[in-house]
Amino acid sequence: MDEILINKYRSNRLVPESKHGRWISGSGEAGVVSVVIPTYNREVYVIDALESVFAQDYRPIEVLVVDDSSTDDTEDVVRRWIELHAEERLFSAHYCKQVNSGAPAARNYGAIQSIGEFIQFLDSDDVLLPHKIGNAVALLRSGSADYVYCRAQFVDGQLNRLNDYFGQPETGTPDDVVTYLWQTMCPLFFREMLAEAGPWREGLINSQDWEYGARMPLLGFRAHYDSEVGAFFRIHHQGTMGSGELDVPKLFSIFSAYHSIGMLAQQLGVLGQVLKQRLFKRLLLTALQLGARDSWSDATRVLAAICELRLCRQPGRWLLQSFFRLKPGVCCRILEKKLLGNGSKG
Repeated sequence: MDEILINKYRSNRLVPESKHGRWISGSGEAGVVSVVIPTYNREVYVIDALESVFAQDYRPIEVLVVDDSSTDDTEDVVRRWIELHAEERLFSAHYCKQVNSGAPAARNYGAIQSIGEFIQFLDSDDVLLPHKIGNAVALLRSGSADYVYCRAQFVDGQLNRLNDYFGQPETGTPDDVVTYLWQTMCPLFFREMLAEAGPWREGLINSQDWEYGARMPLLGFRAHYDSEVGAFFRIHHQGTMGSGELDVPKLFSIFSAYHSIGMLAQQLGVLGQVLKQRLFKRLLLTALQLGARDSWSDATRVLAAICELRLCRQPGRWLLQSFFRLKPGVCCRILEKKLLGNGSKG
């Protein structure tokens, strides 16, 4: 990590706050991996996630399932599983519940309650492969990285493998900030690193892992990419945030994530021209998508952020503001389709 950037991050109060009012310390129990599983109405899939952790070829492990106030049988299903594994050696599992506050708050609560030297986050519909944690611990202990992230393979609802993957190595360029390098289950973190990185940004319903991952290169944390597939990313439509229409709340969450990263880069003094260009394209697409849904007040807020971050020159800012004052919904819908058709996803 970069101590100068971390000191700026803390002294300028750029660290996100948590509803839990605290964050983890840098000390943890040596060798223990804490796996934090946030869940909400996942009675169908959560056991797959738990079994995948139990099947790891690494020990010692503790699992913390944080229930975001499920309304189905998730609690009973998890408690029964924990009871069946209560006598396991070097393996412990715990269930806790929070008032419905979203996955980032659940991850934060689980991390706060954890004891491990290492922390692994795992969404309750995804699974880890048996070697995932062991490989990552070995790589962290043998190298100088602050965290290790693996490749993940897409699978369907029944865990049949699909010919698609998530995860790519860092490039050492500003693209590392704006690119989705990993999904939630891919990294294993040193606890002391997460203590410095701060909590997940609560309130986001989209782009949660992107925002968290984008902080890492900005703060100078060192990553190691493990090209071996270590996890499955399940594609299904049972309550996943990525499923369904990209509506206004989801788009506003995407905007909030990009805006917060832009502000962080600006305050740290690392918002260079290339990163500005990347953020401008993403925020402009989000503004167009909001306009296409007639959410003009939110589109205007995105434009204000573009101006605040000085992501384009003054004439460009004036043209954008003039364009959106006309509320050209049809034009926004056409431009959205054209941009997304060219692969410029927001």
